[in-house]
Amino acid sequence: MFALEDISCPLTLNASDGEFRLINHRNPPSKPRASHSLLRELNLATVSQFTPREKLLYDRIRKKESALCKLRRKCRENLKFVSDVEVTAVTEDISTSLNAEGVRLLKGIFMNSKRKPKGRRWNFEDKMLALSLLKRSPKSYSFLQLLLPLPSRRTLQSVLSIVHFAAGINAHVFSALQHSLQKMSDRDRYSCLLFDEMSIRENVRFNQKLDCIEGYEDCGIERTCNFANHALVFMVRVLHRKWKQPVAYYIRGSTKAGLLMKFLEVLGACQNAGLHVVATVCDMGANNVSALQMLGATRKKPFFEFQNQEIVTVYDPPHLLLCTRNLFRKYDVQFKSELMHNQLPFTAKWEDILNVYEWDKSNVVRLFYKLTDAHLAPVAQDALKVSLAAQVMSHTVGASLTSVASQGKESFSSFIVL
Repeated sequence: MFALEDISCPLTLNASDGEFRLINHRNPPSKPRASHSLLRELNLATVSQFTPREKLLYDRIRKKESALCKLRRKCRENLKFVSDVEVTAVTEDISTSLNAEGVRLLKGIFMNSKRKPKGRRWNFEDKMLALSLLKRSPKSYSFLQLLLPLPSRRTLQSVLSIVHFAAGINAHVFSALQHSLQKMSDRDRYSCLLFDEMSIRENVRFNQKLDCIEGYEDCGIERTCNFANHALVFMVRVLHRKWKQPVAYYIRGSTKAGLLMKFLEVLGACQNAGLHVVATVCDMGANNVSALQMLGATRKKPFFEFQNQEIVTVYDPPHLLLCTRNLFRKYDVQFKSELMHNQLPFTAKWEDILNVYEWDKSNVVRLFYKLTDAHLAPVAQDALKVSLAAQVMSHTVGASLTSVASQGKESFSSFIVL
């Protein structure tokens, strides 16, 4: 340590530990200052407060600090190079038993194992592989994050935000689909087209990336000034493999039958991409039934022709069960039973299930052990749950009604075999 006496302000230059520091003895700092700022150590606001000799010494110290930072950075790079060599040596030993994707991911894990979470770096291939793991099983990915340094969910969501999935028929989606179909056999290209409409909340927001306002009706080609409250989604499902892919969507109000026929141009885009669409699947909404009838599908002929090919129309079986439950609550059903050997038709009533349910609630060992009030008197969202309808129209309920009817009790004499 040595002092500079010819400077108007008494300063001391401290060169300990290979670092140069100016110490102001006239105005010592009232509290500890940051070591990287000389001005804070001297209680000065700007460099203009230095004398010419002090400014020269200050610039000399800053140059020395800059050279010291470069040496530290070079030292870290050398250590990183040694770490890369070690990782490469380890991955080369196990590369014979893993494929290229596994070796790449393992190398990224080794590289980021000694870094803090905010200091980890991943290339695009590692992010895509981690994203495929996350989409396959989110719970398993969360468990693996406890054991291995994997990319965070926010990092993977930022990768997805780059992909813009516009409304309507997206050419980029079908281009990627056509590329994937080249690896499939003709048998695996047979598929069905699923479409369904769901209600969404009316909301308007500004998309900064696309520089547009979202929340209005959007058909891909044109937009309107009306608020959108429904979303119509089209999805392709392969028949011989466990593979599905959303291909198009439309943001609108409630879709009419005529407009739905226009949206079925997605069927032509799927055929042109290389898929063999043989069936369509939808629920029994009034607009869906009308659109399929306009295309030529009837009860006796449940298919229509498209590009010289017959497309079978299939209604969603879970929704068929839901509609059966709803109709059974309103109307009685007459049928003939081969088990009873009687020519007269029997009548099935919803009241029979209600009466047995009320009687069964007082029993210790219940017959309808799965049924609750939400099953027999559904309201709000419970009326749309297929699981509740399936449990009411199940074999267990039918067997329980048969057991009660076979006892010959007077109060249940109207029960029949379902």
